[in-house]
Amino acid sequence: MKRGRVGSLLAVACVGVALVGCGGSGGASKPSAGRSGSRSAPPASSSGTSGASSSSEALFVRRANGLCAAAGAQITRSPPLTASSLFTAVQQEREIVATLVSNLKRLTPPPSKRQGYLAFLDSTQAQIVTLDGVVRALRARRVKAAQALASRGAAQGRASNNQAASIGLRECAKDYSAKGIGPTA
Repeated sequence: MKRGRVGSLLAVACVGVALVGCGGSGGASKPSAGRSGSRSAPPASSSGTSGASSSSEALFVRRANGLCAAAGAQITRSPPLTASSLFTAVQQEREIVATLVSNLKRLTPPPSKRQGYLAFLDSTQAQIVTLDGVVRALRARRVKAAQALASRGAAQGRASNNQAASIGLRECAKDYSAKGIGPTA
């Protein structure tokens, strides 16, 4: 019976770690432009202007992809999961994702990407709520509840990855799970 429980917990962990397509970063570099917590401060382009120009769009994509790549690197550096490290791993991922969302919110997308970007942020924020539920379920040793939440989170992760890909955020569309890195589409 104990062996089945450990296997179930590891299954939750595998789904939980794959939960967030782009992962996140507790130590991701902060974007160099935009005000903290503001979606309205546009990043400056290399010429010092902002707006929907192709250079500001490219800068936005480059910055968002950089944040996601740094976050993904953190996730892939995580040690292999074991039954004893499961709870800590899920908590760490939750913090990584929360920090990523906070950093991404500091970027202002060009008008052509705004709707898709806000949908991407919303779905990624929903994954944080789901990870909170996984953590609570694991803390209470409710394995089936944790598995159900992890499955929901995996679906949210796929949706988030698709939203990121639709606006050109290829690094944010990757699945930085313990099983490997690759686009989810």
